[in-house]
Amino acid sequence: MPDPLARYLFDEPSLDDTANEVSDETGNGYGGMAVNGVTTSATDPVIPGGTGTHYYGTFDGSDDYVALPGLPNLTDSFTITAWIKADDLGNDQRIFADDQTNNGGFALSLGDGGNGKLRFFSRSVNPIIVDTQNPVISAGTWHHVAAVHDVTAKTRTIYVDGVAVMLNTGGTSSVYTGTWGSDPGAASIGGENNAAGGEAVPRWRFKGSLDEVRVYTEALSPSQIQAVRDEIHPCVATGLDHIRLEHDGQGLTCMGEAVTVSACADATCSNLYMGQVTLDFSSPAGGWNPDPVTFTGGTSSVSLSHTTAGSVVLDATASSPVTASSVECINSSGGNACEMIFAETGILLDGDDGDGSPESAVPTQIAGKPSQTGYGATTQRVRVVRTDNATGACVPGVGNQTLDAMFSYLLPVAAEGLNDDSLSVVAASSATLTAAGSGQMLQLAFDGNGTAPFSFTSQDAGRYQLRVEMAIPAVDPDGVPTGATIAVSDTSNGFVVRPLAVYADATGNTRAQDADGNPFKSAGEAFTLGYKSLRWASGRDNDNDGLWDSCASSTLTDPGLYARVPAWNIGQPGADLQQPVGGNPGSLVHGGGDAAFTVAATGVDKGGVSYSEVGIIQLQQNSLNPFLGEGVPLCSPYIGRFIPADFSFAITDHGALLNSCTGSGFSYAGTPIGYAAPQLPAAIITARNSSGVTTQNYTGAYNKLPLSGINMPNITSDGTQLGADGVTKVGLNWSIGMPGLIDNGNGTLDFGLSGDTFTYDRTANDRVAPFTSDLVLSVQSITDDDGVTAAGMPQSFTPTGVEVRYGRMAMQNAQGSELLPLHVPLQVEYYAGSANGFVANGADLCTAGLTAGLKSPVGQVVIAGGSRNTAIYAPAAVAGAYAADDLSDSSLLFVQPPVAGEFNLNLQPPGQGNTGSAGVEVVVPSWLKYIWSGSAMDNPSAKATFGVFSRPSGLIYQREVY
Repeated sequence: MPDPLARYLFDEPSLDDTANEVSDETGNGYGGMAVNGVTTSATDPVIPGGTGTHYYGTFDGSDDYVALPGLPNLTDSFTITAWIKADDLGNDQRIFADDQTNNGGFALSLGDGGNGKLRFFSRSVNPIIVDTQNPVISAGTWHHVAAVHDVTAKTRTIYVDGVAVMLNTGGTSSVYTGTWGSDPGAASIGGENNAAGGEAVPRWRFKGSLDEVRVYTEALSPSQIQAVRDEIHPCVATGLDHIRLEHDGQGLTCMGEAVTVSACADATCSNLYMGQVTLDFSSPAGGWNPDPVTFTGGTSSVSLSHTTAGSVVLDATASSPVTASSVECINSSGGNACEMIFAETGILLDGDDGDGSPESAVPTQIAGKPSQTGYGATTQRVRVVRTDNATGACVPGVGNQTLDAMFSYLLPVAAEGLNDDSLSVVAASSATLTAAGSGQMLQLAFDGNGTAPFSFTSQDAGRYQLRVEMAIPAVDPDGVPTGATIAVSDTSNGFVVRPLAVYADATGNTRAQDADGNPFKSAGEAFTLGYKSLRWASGRDNDNDGLWDSCASSTLTDPGLYARVPAWNIGQPGADLQQPVGGNPGSLVHGGGDAAFTVAATGVDKGGVSYSEVGIIQLQQNSLNPFLGEGVPLCSPYIGRFIPADFSFAITDHGALLNSCTGSGFSYAGTPIGYAAPQLPAAIITARNSSGVTTQNYTGAYNKLPLSGINMPNITSDGTQLGADGVTKVGLNWSIGMPGLIDNGNGTLDFGLSGDTFTYDRTANDRVAPFTSDLVLSVQSITDDDGVTAAGMPQSFTPTGVEVRYGRMAMQNAQGSELLPLHVPLQVEYYAGSANGFVANGADLCTAGLTAGLKSPVGQVVIAGGSRNTAIYAPAAVAGAYAADDLSDSSLLFVQPPVAGEFNLNLQPPGQGNTGSAGVEVVVPSWLKYIWSGSAMDNPSAKATFGVFSRPSGLIYQREVY
C-alpha cells in the first residue's frame, strides 16, 4: 500500500480556526485550518472503540470548510478517499475540491447530478462531468467514498463502500480526452473556500460529517481502496480523561503480577490519549515496577510485587498531564474492581510454554484445530507455584503427581462467543466442555517442575477464556504435605478462535473456467451468494500457514465441516475479474446490503448480488470484515460465465443506392443496383448489462455473436411501389454480398452491408412508370450463441433510393433507295405510364456495348461474301463481318451510348438495281429486351428495304409505268 501524500483524521477534540490545526498525520506538513466553525465529535464514529476511527469533523452546510493552502496541485494519477455521513443529499456539496477559480480544477462532490449521486468533475478534460449513474449515498449513514484518477489510462472511477459504482458515461470507469489541469487557488475539504466568489455560499458547502480524508499520488487498485476503507487506528486524543488499571485480581507473593495501564481520552476509554503520560502509584505504596511509569501510545504494562499474602487496593495518580478523574479498575476475574489478592501458593495458566514466560497469553486459535497442532502450534501448561519460605522465590508447588483440575470456558464479552461451544481439553485425561461457565473435571500430570501440559480444541469460533480451578495439597514450611488443600484458580486472557476460512459460492454457479464454459447469469442479473464458515480439518492446511491450501482453486467445492460463529457482519466482499485477462473489472454489487452471520450460524445466504460485466470472477480473499479483529480468508471457485443481458442495435447509416445507369440519374429495371460507397448501411451492436451499460468484456473469445446470428429475411418486392395491377408490389431480387461484423474490442460490434445488389423484375406487372426505389432491409432479430437477444427489434435499413425505369430497346422498319444510305431507327425507351406508353429515354448515357448484324437478305441485296453490297456503318467491334468498309463519313456512324436516346444506325446502299431487303438485329442487354412477339423477351429487330422510294428531286428524267 503506498503512503498517502496527506491524511486528515480529524481526531482533534476541538478546533479554533488556527493554521495547521487539522493535522496531516503523514508528517508531510500539509495541515489544514478549520474555517468558520468546523467542529469535531466522537459520539457516532465510523468505527467505535479504542482502535477505530475516533473523532470526525462536523460541517454545518452553511460556511464551514477546512482550508488546505499548502497542498500541491494534483495533475498526475491520484486518489481521494473519505468517510462521509451526509445530512442533506442535494445541492453541490463539496467533499474535496481544488476549484477555487473554476479554471482547470476538479472536485468530488455530492448532489450535483441528483440527490444521493456523487460527481467527480475536472474542468480541463472532456467530458468534464462524471456522475454516478444512480443515487449511492444514504442520509445519516457513514459511507466510504473514493475518487480515482488514472492519468495513464485517462480514466476516472468512483468507489462507494469499497466498490466501483456505475457511472453515467457507461461502466465503472470513464475515459476522458484532453489533459488534466489544475486550479491556481487553494484546495479545501467540506466546501468551496471563501475565495471562490459566487460558489462561497451554502449550496457548495457540505452538511454532515467527514472523516479520514486521504490524498494519494497514485491510482489505487480496488483491493487497495478496500484496505483503506477497512483501516483502523488507535484513537488519538489531545486530552487525558482518566487512568485505567486492568488486572486479573490475583497474584503470587513470589513474583510480580502484570497490570495494564491505559491512558483514557474519554469516560468509556473507547479512545486512548496517545501523548506522554507520567503516572505515580499510590497504593500499595511499594512494589510497583517501574514507579513512576512514563509512557506514550496509550498503554503500558507494569509489574506489582507484594511479598505478603493478602489483598491490596490499586490506585495511582497521573502527575503529567494532570487529570481530575479517579482511577478506573477492571478486574477480569470478576472480583472487586481495584482489589488484588496475593497468595503464597497458586496456579498459573500458561498459554504458550515456548515463549519463556511462565504465564503467557493464549494465542489466536483456529476452530477445529488442536492447539498443539499445525499453524501456531503451542502447548498450554498449568503451573503450580508456591513461595519458598527461606528465599521468597517461586518454587514448584507440586511435583511428579497427577491431580484433578476443573476446566471451564468463559465468555469475556457475551456477544463475542457462543455459550454452547464444544471445547475439548486433553491432558492426562480429557473432557469436553459444552456450556460456558460449566466445568468438567480432568486429570493433570505434573512433572518435577510443577507443570502439567494440556491442549484444547474449540469446535466453534468466538472469543473465549479458559479457567482452571484446583485444590492444591498444602505443605508445611519444610515442604511436607499437611493433608490440607488450598483452593486456587487462574483465568486466561480472552483469546480469539477464528474460522479457518469462509467458503462462498453462488447458487447455481456453472463454474466456467474459460469462454467455452456454460453461462451462469447475465450481467446485472441478481443471484445469491452463500457463505459457510469452515473448521480446520486434517489435510486442509498441510503447509501450516493457517490458511486453507485450496482457497485459490478455480474449481473449489464445498468441503463441509463448518464452525459456528457469533454474530458477524462480513460486509460486502469484492471480486476480481479472472477472465478475460486484462478486461474491465466490473463491479460486484450487493443490492441486499451487507451479508451477516447470525448467532450460532454456520452459514448465510445473501441475495440481490449482481455483477456488472461479462466474464468470470472470483471473490477476493481479503475482502471480509475482520472476525473479532482477526483476518479470515474468503475462498470461492470461479463464478460465471456472465453474459450480456441484451444487445442494443443502433443504425448509424441507412446507406444509399447508386444508379446503375452511370451518370444518367436513373436505373433500369433488370439491372443490378448496388450501394453508393462509402455510404453503406451500417449499425453498431452493443452488448449491455441489465442497467443498459455496455459490457466492455464482450469481445474476443467472450464475444459469442456470429454473423449468422443476425437474422435478415430476404425481400422480393419494393417497399411501396405497386405493379401494373395496382395490387401486387413490383418484384425484385436481392443478391447478398459480403456483410461484415467487426469486434471493436470494447463490447460493441460494427455491422454493415456491402456488395449487395438489388435487381428489379421485368414482368408485365412490373411495367410501371418511373418510381423511386424503396428498399426495406429488416434486421428481424439478433441472437448470439448463448441465446442473448437484441432489444427493440426488428429495425430496418432504408437506403436512399434511386429512380427506376422500365426500359426497352426499340427498332423500326426502314425503306429507302438502293442508291442512298438507309437509316434504321434504333432508340432506347422507357415506360412513361399508361397515358404515354414508351418514350425515348434521352437521359440514357450508359447503354453501350451493343452489337448489330444483318440476316435474311431478299432480292439483289447481298450481306456477305465477295459480292456483298450492303453493310452497317459501324466498326467491326459493333457490326463484326457486317461492318462497312468505308467509315469515313462520321455522320453515318453508329453511336453508343445514344444521343437523345438514338444510336444512329445506318446501312450502306446496295447500289443501282440492287433492290430487296435484309433483316437487322441488335443484341442488347437483358434489361432492354422486350416481348416483341410471342411470350419471350427478345432483342429488337427490323426489316430494311431498298428500292422502294423514288430518287431525290432534281432528277433530269423520270418515267412512271402503270
